Amino acid sequence: MSRPATITCAPTSDGDTPEQSPHVSVTLDETV
Repeated sequence: MSRPATITCAPTSDGDTPEQSPHVSVTLDETV
């Protein structure tokens, strides 16, 4: 459960960082 929580917080906290956006998407894809 730690992984999904971090993914959800990552985009919200790093919303200003475009580099973090794609990284989060990749992690989400791997989880799915």
